[in-house]
Amino acid sequence: MNSVKLSHRKRFAVVAIALSLFISLPFTALLIREVAAPTTHQVNITNFAFVPQNLTISPGDSILWNNTDEVIHTLWFVYVANESTYLLSDPIPPDTTWTHTFNEAVELQYYSFDKLWITGFINVTGEIHDIAVTNVTTSKSGCLGVGNGAPYPVLCQGRTAKVYVTVENEGDFTELFEVSAYCNDSTIPIHEQWPTLTQSETFWTMGDVNKDGYINICDMYLIEANYGWTGPPGENPADIDQDGDVDVYDMVICAANQGLDIWTYFGLSTIIGEATLVNLPNGSSTTITFRWNATGWAKGNYTIKAVADHVAGEIDTTDNTFIDAWVMVVHPGDLDNSCEVDITDVVMVTGIYRAKIGDPEYNACRDVVEDCVIDISDVVAVTGHYREVC
Repeated sequence: MNSVKLSHRKRFAVVAIALSLFISLPFTALLIREVAAPTTHQVNITNFAFVPQNLTISPGDSILWNNTDEVIHTLWFVYVANESTYLLSDPIPPDTTWTHTFNEAVELQYYSFDKLWITGFINVTGEIHDIAVTNVTTSKSGCLGVGNGAPYPVLCQGRTAKVYVTVENEGDFTELFEVSAYCNDSTIPIHEQWPTLTQSETFWTMGDVNKDGYINICDMYLIEANYGWTGPPGENPADIDQDGDVDVYDMVICAANQGLDIWTYFGLSTIIGEATLVNLPNGSSTTITFRWNATGWAKGNYTIKAVADHVAGEIDTTDNTFIDAWVMVVHPGDLDNSCEVDITDVVMVTGIYRAKIGDPEYNACRDVVEDCVIDISDVVAVTGHYREVC
């Protein structure tokens, strides 16, 4: 049988055709899989508001505005960076729509042209940057009032309460940002540098059960309160050795590390400032502890607020502020806020004497000296002001 001989040029052409047939379909399929189809998002103009107000979209996506109001809206888009005009839409009569495709990465704010109080934000990017404050509580939150009545959190002048702020990174990237806490409009001081998640988790396994940065008697009481618990390893904060049991081994670890603080242990900054710097990976959260010393604060009701600074590229900033907790600052020892330190206040403390944090009867507002146990120190803190009035 005679073999077929091809010239060098012909052999090259055959190989090229074969290779093109071999790779064209898989490569095309790969491209199709990697390039997402553009999306059309809808914004309703209703009751003189844009719903949703904020959108993060990808280049090539479109937005359709549906006007359900009974007036004409014309949309005016400006660059967030310099407030110059990006685009002016066609007039959108009632019950009609207008659509625009955004092909480039850009941050925009837009308005209804002659109704500038109606505003929204658009972030055209494949990247999402989003920080949220998800909770604010205090060490006095949920305290029951006189006779175990409705919650009535109080803090005596000259004493200290903890403020817990939980922040979450809801974006796609690790973010570095500042967090501040306020009583009304006054800032609460904080260690300038907050530990990383890895540092916080390491310190927890050393005995920092409540993750406030200090290993002290409060952590021992929490282990004692949960002693005998069994379950999934690490699910209970008191299970610091993560073996699925809260037992003597957890107590030994905590006892061995009493007196440590996370700033000294890891060599972190201990400068006291008005905000703390947080480095938070995407998809994670952390709780920051502020210490509010009520020395020099006037009596009254204070609202607690937390604010996380905006990060570069963040478009949804509505959840960067959280206002929730409140505390009543009262005259020293006046736990029922009656403007007189009397037998009622004394009984509020002595009635739960020896109660420790983690015990059902423990009441943080009656733990005047904030040492996680109702003892003689709290009794003295009240009786030392007996018969004083506001």
